[in-house]
Amino acid sequence: MIKIKTLFHLACVLSVFVSQAHASSRPGSKVYKLVYEDFYKTDFDYCIRMFNATHEIGCQSSLSGNVGILHQVKDQATLDEFISAEKSEDYAVFVEEKIFNKAVLLKLLDTGKVSGILVYAETEGQEKSFDWSPESKCPVYQPGLYNDTYGKDYQSCSEASKLLNPTGDGMLDMSIPIPVFYISKLHVKEKLFHCMNNHNLDKQYPYCGVQMKSFMNGAVNSKVCMQRTVSDQALAGTSFCSPIGGHNVVGSLKSLKDKKRHDTVLVTSPLDARSFMLYSNAASNADTATGFLTTLAVASALGKSLTKAEKDGLEKNIVFTLVDGEAFDGIGGKQMVNDLESGNFPIQGGKEDEKAVIKIKDIKNVVELRELGLMQSNLYAHYDPVSYGGKTAEINAMLDKLKANSPTSRTVTPQTTDMGIPASTIQTILQSNDIPSLLLTEYDAKYINRHHMSRQDNLRYLLGADFALNATEDEMLVKIKPLADKLGQVAETVAKSVYEMAANTSDPAVIARIKSDKDEVANLIYCFLHNSNCSYFTNFLPSSFILQLPKNEPLLRFVSVGFYRQSVHVAILQGLLHGFLGEEVADKNSTDKCEGGGDLTGVSLFYKNNPQTLQLNSSVCLWASVFSASATQSDNDAEGSNSMWTESNWDSDTESIKLRMFMMQSDYSQGMILMSGIIFFLVSSVIIFFLNQNGSILFRNSATL
Repeated sequence: MIKIKTLFHLACVLSVFVSQAHASSRPGSKVYKLVYEDFYKTDFDYCIRMFNATHEIGCQSSLSGNVGILHQVKDQATLDEFISAEKSEDYAVFVEEKIFNKAVLLKLLDTGKVSGILVYAETEGQEKSFDWSPESKCPVYQPGLYNDTYGKDYQSCSEASKLLNPTGDGMLDMSIPIPVFYISKLHVKEKLFHCMNNHNLDKQYPYCGVQMKSFMNGAVNSKVCMQRTVSDQALAGTSFCSPIGGHNVVGSLKSLKDKKRHDTVLVTSPLDARSFMLYSNAASNADTATGFLTTLAVASALGKSLTKAEKDGLEKNIVFTLVDGEAFDGIGGKQMVNDLESGNFPIQGGKEDEKAVIKIKDIKNVVELRELGLMQSNLYAHYDPVSYGGKTAEINAMLDKLKANSPTSRTVTPQTTDMGIPASTIQTILQSNDIPSLLLTEYDAKYINRHHMSRQDNLRYLLGADFALNATEDEMLVKIKPLADKLGQVAETVAKSVYEMAANTSDPAVIARIKSDKDEVANLIYCFLHNSNCSYFTNFLPSSFILQLPKNEPLLRFVSVGFYRQSVHVAILQGLLHGFLGEEVADKNSTDKCEGGGDLTGVSLFYKNNPQTLQLNSSVCLWASVFSASATQSDNDAEGSNSMWTESNWDSDTESIKLRMFMMQSDYSQGMILMSGIIFFLVSSVIIFFLNQNGSILFRNSATL
């Protein structure tokens, strides 16, 4: 009986310790809140782990997260001081964004004492004060157009004169063994700095520290990771990584109801974005976005300026394709070419005789629009110098049309450097078929954009002017007007030129009538790159699309896993293109009467306000041959020279991505606390044992008295 009582008392003591320890680890407990401060995942951006066919790239933490003392590195002097100082502890380094680059990252990793990096901005709007691109100096697709048997002189850009992206350092494709976060919210930065400045400057314990957690399940490369996923899912349901993908958006100027094949002029642009911190507003790639914004303006100009008879009378059709996943070795372009070759363009699946079909041999000209937002006086036209020899007349004719339709302030100039056509969808198309093609950009031999694929590649950088975060829509549209006028000029030039390519014998009266709406272009820029909850979208998109709009932020355009679900930005692009190219359907003046009707040649959508006349309270039902198609990667992409892109999976719980601030005690203090707890436990156990042994003396039973 005595032994049983003793064990019972010991169990009671242990249960108290365990319950207190468990309570202190719960985020909602009072003890936890006194010790830790957790920040929401939306308070910071984070670098994730991704894979291609041969490498792993991106960042991750250990399984339990990385812990370090906060230390600030704000310039070269503080960086040198930190690197040269003796360090016995691990540090989470606060790095000012102006000095954060690959060289600094490697120096910090070489110390062996950096457990994580927190990037911050001293002030907003620093784009002009420094240059940095995380992309490589020589952006290429894998596999690219040029190789040992085709354009051998253009497959390498080792020469300084051929470095397309001079400010790039390649950090985007690094494998980083520690977590890297960007503190995007001011109140979080202030709390971290307050804690660090109050406790860490005297270099004495207790220190202010953080735990950074971004553990990823995947490893090695796409092929290995996918093999592990397939084998483990069958046994334990574990998933290590998943392929990424998106959706291409396709719109035809002509109706495809007749299901006949037409010779076609293809106008294309990439629609996705990529940055070092993928899942964030930082992935805006604003300069790249100006390509598809201009393509939308071209579609609007032609769709609204030409009558149905004029469209049907064109010798060639004009098709607009916005391709997704181009930032990852041209996923969307490869899918488009595969669909063109297999009879699945623009509609995937179904029998050929039951749907509209465009094949690769139907494509007679290609015009691709890319970076245009920083354009100065010249618009540069790039072409493949290898295929140019066999298509000289056709390519020169395309150039002549662009030059003739350009305003005097915007000269179309052929590339001046013999360096091959830059990485683009055209490269993918030319690998399949030799088609006269031109890539139109703001740059000649080198990017003008000094922040390609960085978080500074934003609307503020394009405008070259600052603006208040709380600026009204009208105030922003005024600031955007110069950029909108510039893109509108390019859109008008391209619209007139591709009309002439499609008509062969063009009508001067029609050419004069083709105009771009600069105000509409300004609204598109504002909605996509600043605030998607804008009046233009809410007024001129189908009602069902408006419910998907995020509040007061740019539209995120990254590709990811779960590509079977159409992303919000893809749905919006489809709705816009449909509105620009659609034909009015009479007597269908409600959503129920209009929508639901469609086949493998097109679909009807209901608009509460007419997107073609931009009149409010003038509802309309529009039918158009506009589609979205999955842009995925085939199983073959994991083999050979092709690049299979996957994203590491992580646990879906809220603890997978975490930033936590707390006070760190020294090893000595932690040891003393542990020893004190053990001594307290032992003394308590002895006292309980003594009380139990002498219970009959100390606590007499009243019944014996």
